[in-house]
Amino acid sequence: MPEHNPPLSDWDNPAAQVLHGRAGDFGQSQRLEAMAELSSEVAHDVNNALQVIKSAVEILRRRLPSGETDVARMVDMLSRNADGAASLMQQLLGFAGRLPLEPKPVDVNELIAGMAGQLREAAGSGVSLETALGGELWEICVDVGGLKTAMLNLCANGRDAVAHEGVLTLETRNVQSANSTAATGNGPALGEYVAITVRDNGSGMTPQVVAKVFDPYFTTKATGKGAGFGLSQVYGFMKQSNGYIDIDSAPGKGTSVTLCFPRSEAAGPAP
Repeated sequence: MPEHNPPLSDWDNPAAQVLHGRAGDFGQSQRLEAMAELSSEVAHDVNNALQVIKSAVEILRRRLPSGETDVARMVDMLSRNADGAASLMQQLLGFAGRLPLEPKPVDVNELIAGMAGQLREAAGSGVSLETALGGELWEICVDVGGLKTAMLNLCANGRDAVAHEGVLTLETRNVQSANSTAATGNGPALGEYVAITVRDNGSGMTPQVVAKVFDPYFTTKATGKGAGFGLSQVYGFMKQSNGYIDIDSAPGKGTSVTLCFPRSEAAGPAP
């Protein structure tokens, strides 16, 4: 383990920072918060309608005479599409930070070791997946399923960024923030954090693209290659987890996405 925990610095790139769900630029922060609130309201209303549709479909299925194959196929089609719409609403709720979470103390390094196979699969067979796990890592209090999904999303994004034949590095470390201007959206709040970074050596992104990566439906992928919900779900999860996201990217220099979670209060004093 390093002799000291590196401070978080260089937080003056407005397009690249999200703190507790707020972008470094306050205008971007307000836009994302408004989008999240609208997404939550829409998802709630649509979910209510979908529950009625799915209930009606089940009633129709039970009342269908045996042998009515054509009608049965139509009922199955309705059911599949209702399930697909419900899944989409869950994604919107994820972006809005409205999913039910069950935080518990987590050793991030142990979690990563336990999901090595899943991470390897998400990275793809042509990508070299490397790890640099920090020693004596502090515990965090987080929803395990949400954290796993976030890391898998970041690995999948990195895989696409390197065109399935580059290098992904997964790094963990303890960090400390001495920032006292977090309320204006200029960086992480004062405190101790555990940082998880997924770094790729791909093509990188322009500041204009970075500024939009958390928007639902925004994607740089070809049509049919992704719905653009991966990073928006990570955004919502970090917001619910009282964490923040740092994206460092530039054309030709790859991309690093860092998730920072507050140190668990039950972890004791810093070593």
